[in-house]
Amino acid sequence: DDYPKTGGYYLLVRDRSESPGIGSETAATRREHIEMVVAGCIDAEFDAYRALPAIDEAKLQRWFADDRPDYGDFIHTLKQMARRGWILTNPHNPSTKRLMAIKVNEILNGEAAVRTTEYWYLRWWSTSEGKYRYPYRETNRQTYILAQRGDDWLVRENIRPAPRSSTPHRQR
Repeated sequence: DDYPKTGGYYLLVRDRSESPGIGSETAATRREHIEMVVAGCIDAEFDAYRALPAIDEAKLQRWFADDRPDYGDFIHTLKQMARRGWILTNPHNPSTKRLMAIKVNEILNGEAAVRTTEYWYLRWWSTSEGKYRYPYRETNRQTYILAQRGDDWLVRENIRPAPRSSTPHRQR
């Protein structure tokens, strides 16, 4: 009775992380869970960019394996953006991201490969210059490699192509 209702439908929210049956889930629910982890990872990455200049690694470690090959690179990128004074939270900043498609390609021996199509628009504002400094707008396909840790999954690797439309620091 206390769940929200609209159009005759009720919203039911279930926290799967505390479900006792997670270890005995079916292949379909395992795939759904892995898709949810990848979507959470994408949200965490975007939230980390929006939180700059603050960097909260604890929020990222919920989704990313900190022993992943590119975790250090991601933290370094966040620190560089913070050092430059680049942010996404200036008034009317249009930055956004969208997960357009997701497919779990393979689950084998505690690892999963997931393919996504994502749209990212990050319009970096320079606080020192008072203007937009770098626009990143890409729709691309990314591959996520996840590792199972206990009953949960963490992103070990995110393989993404180099930007097509805008390349910062390109040699002239």
